[in-house]
Amino acid sequence: MEYASLRQPRFAAETRILPRAWRLLVRTHSGGLMSFGLFSVLFMFSGLACSSAMASMPEKDYLEALRIAQRKVDRQAALETGQTGGALSSSWILRLYGKHYAPGDQWDVIAWSFRPPTMRMTGAPDQLRMTAQAAAFHYKVLSVNGGAHSSVTIEVTQTRNFGLTPPDPRVHRIKLTIENLTASTQKTYHFEGQPEGALVSNEIPSTMTPLELFPLNIPELSTARRENAEKVPVLPEFAQDLARKAGFSPQITRATWFHQDDFFGRPVEVLWEEGEPWPSFLRTANGIAILFRKERS
Repeated sequence: MEYASLRQPRFAAETRILPRAWRLLVRTHSGGLMSFGLFSVLFMFSGLACSSAMASMPEKDYLEALRIAQRKVDRQAALETGQTGGALSSSWILRLYGKHYAPGDQWDVIAWSFRPPTMRMTGAPDQLRMTAQAAAFHYKVLSVNGGAHSSVTIEVTQTRNFGLTPPDPRVHRIKLTIENLTASTQKTYHFEGQPEGALVSNEIPSTMTPLELFPLNIPELSTARRENAEKVPVLPEFAQDLARKAGFSPQITRATWFHQDDFFGRPVEVLWEEGEPWPSFLRTANGIAILFRKERS
């Protein structure tokens, strides 16, 4: 009877949240075929509700995981009904960049993909510190589509700025298609020798390329929590020297923090300075990125 008393409220919470989260996922990704496929999504949701790992999770942690999922669903529902609160309610480009993107706008980013200590030998204490792989990327606006559902298409290419080596030479370019109103993104990889691009999820990392572990696209800003910035983000030790060479010094008086959760409830942080074409700082569960040079057409 004790088991039943624990499982019943869990099941009730799952039946309230999971169908709503499923509908949100279908709406979000209905524009194209995602590389993870329908069966992967079904597996993840069945895992949330039925796996022995979730069943053995402490009740407090289990309910907190469900609350994280619920908050994201609620923010999306508020956006759809016009009750956005502190989120962006009009063109995010105009609010942050100060103008619409134009073909030819370009800028550069340095990004780091985290390498957790658990991936290395534990017998050497000096290997237990967090490290990361650094890479440089060039962004260029290719086209801007107007209308009620306006969007911008941005090309991202790997570069050798600061002597950095491209993480995946097989990838010729990455195409980001960003919705103007919500800043939700579609990401497509174009591999050398393959005429068709590979569309991937903006929420669930694909295993097709190590570039998926670099924070190259922004989270959905329309449902993000927003606050005025008060201090410059402290970079990890492994990033400080390269960031200094790149002139990383955001003007905090004209910057805004955006706080979002990824698909798994992990925090995503964005620091965006007014007048800049891209976030000055972006942190996800897998890495960080900084803006270091911009050019306007």
